[in-house]
Amino acid sequence: MRDKYFLKLRGAVAEKGYNLRILAQELNISQQALNEKLYGRKQFTLEEMLKTCNYLDAAIDIFFDSRLHNLKFTEASRTA
Repeated sequence: MRDKYFLKLRGAVAEKGYNLRILAQELNISQQALNEKLYGRKQFTLEEMLKTCNYLDAAIDIFFDSRLHNLKFTEASRTA
């Protein structure tokens, strides 16, 4: 299930004409750290998820499943 979300994320990055190196820079993490998160060895922080979705101009639930990250979204965070 995790792969489905991260495949979408990698596809969206490429579709926008970006690459993972640029996304890692936007998140202020190394490309190796980003790869570990993409392959499920580490989890994205909420801040990283929000930055990623803002960068790609996409809704957070397209790329991140709250069940995989133990997140509880509230109405306030959905409209932010």
